Amino acid sequence: MEPEYKTQTARLLPLILLVAFVLSGVSVLGYYLTRPKQPAAFNANTNDKNQPTPVSKDIWMTIEPSIKTTTYSVSSPLVLDISAQAKGVEIGGYDVLLAFDTKNFVVKEAKSLVSEFQVYSFPHEGYYSFTAARNLTSGGIIFDGNPVLRVTLQPKKSGNYTFKLLPAVKKEKTKFTDRTAHIIVPNLSELQVAIY
Repeated sequence: MEPEYKTQTARLLPLILLVAFVLSGVSVLGYYLTRPKQPAAFNANTNDKNQPTPVSKDIWMTIEPSIKTTTYSVSSPLVLDISAQAKGVEIGGYDVLLAFDTKNFVVKEAKSLVSEFQVYSFPHEGYYSFTAARNLTSGGIIFDGNPVLRVTLQPKKSGNYTFKLLPAVKKEKTKFTDRTAHIIVPNLSELQVAIY
């Protein structure tokens, strides 16, 4: 005769295996039902409004000194104007990435030359980013080649310097956005300045 605990174990073994199998099935089913959905594959033929418009010769940003002269002094501020042309598009905002020797110049002021925009500046190593946001109450603004942003810098020492509008740095880009948040990429320029 077999001991009683072995017979009880033999009778319970199929029940224990059935419960383990059911719990495993429920766990697998729960995983598949709650896992994150895979993103849809990118389709190049979609009309995503945030896809940038290709650069056109009629869309640009340039950088020039506000006062055109051949010499600039260490003791006087250097005032730079950024002009913009956006081919008749109503602009809702823009971003500018301006690279220069940030160790030898101090940004004193950045201001919008278009009253409907508010400008915010952000320092980075080797460049500044400027973001301009349009007043929500203002009407359509069209950039027609006039200065839109004025940056005042104080030189720290004499030398030859380059100021360059950058297309992109990491996730930031120099761009316009129209009133529907469509991204427009401008042609860009640079400027050589001698400080004495």
